[in-house]
Amino acid sequence: MLKLLPLILLFASCAQVTSLNLTKHQFGVQPRKIIWVQIAGFSREHVALLKYDYRNSSNQTSFEKFLCYGSTWEYNLYDIRPSYKSSFNSQVTGKSNITNTCSDYEEKPIWNYLSEQGYKTALFHTQSSKAKVKTCSEENEFYKNLTRWKMDRKKSDDVNYFHFEKDEKYKESSLYYDKSCLTGKCFNTISKNVVVTFERFTKNANRYLYILQDDSYLRALKSNNFIRAKRILKEIDQTLRYLQKYTSERKDTLLLVSGAKAYDIDFPKQGEQWEKYITNGNFINTEESELVSDIMATGARSENFCGMYNQSEILNRIFSGAKQQGLELEFINPFN
Repeated sequence: MLKLLPLILLFASCAQVTSLNLTKHQFGVQPRKIIWVQIAGFSREHVALLKYDYRNSSNQTSFEKFLCYGSTWEYNLYDIRPSYKSSFNSQVTGKSNITNTCSDYEEKPIWNYLSEQGYKTALFHTQSSKAKVKTCSEENEFYKNLTRWKMDRKKSDDVNYFHFEKDEKYKESSLYYDKSCLTGKCFNTISKNVVVTFERFTKNANRYLYILQDDSYLRALKSNNFIRAKRILKEIDQTLRYLQKYTSERKDTLLLVSGAKAYDIDFPKQGEQWEKYITNGNFINTEESELVSDIMATGARSENFCGMYNQSEILNRIFSGAKQQGLELEFINPFN
């Protein structure tokens, strides 16, 4: 019997099913397909805008279906409440020396590392046409390896346009503006644009990085426009549902959501006040942003994102596995 014990233990270990957040999950899988959604202004508590709008509050939003949840400190070397752009840059470069100046674009972002290894890389922006955009000459080099799309108004003969109904190929290191935004208001939705550009971009791609950066939600919060904020959050929710389904069908895919510059919302104390509150509410505290932001992950290596850490560490957690098990991402380690 004693001789059989090691054999029994071996079979028992092989039959073990690992899980994360009560869901079956394989640990240590290297992400070959990376989908990263960055949402300025977002806090997990804001999901109540969608959750309590359901007739049955037990219905789950996409935000509730991630495997791993964590928090990241917003601060960098210069500010404990940096701008959302500084936070986005800190996350994608893995650096804390972000100054919110043109020098930030001299840092090496994640897509540069991955492009060198044959990854297709892309970035989709949402941006208000009313926003004053500071341009830096260093941006051209910063974004050189990316296919980019922007939901923004831009009228010029030299501009490339895209439209979700038009079947077209996108060139690397090119920027495309949403044709539906030419009148100043974008008629296409975030979900439609992201799904279409994502599907066309990733078609036949074995390795890729696709990033969605949204600042439209933050702008709705800053203007105390509950209706618009809720509509945008619903669009993001629909987008995440699609991406979660896509991720669940591919074991080497990581879906990551990170926040930046989150603000508090003073929600009502009782449910019966909810409808009136949403219709007439003006209770977003935008005087000071929170000191931490949320992060959510599902899919390959999502176990790395549980916990609390600096936002500049997100990049390292995408690349890092258990070293003692040989699970480091073999083609890159920019932090040594």
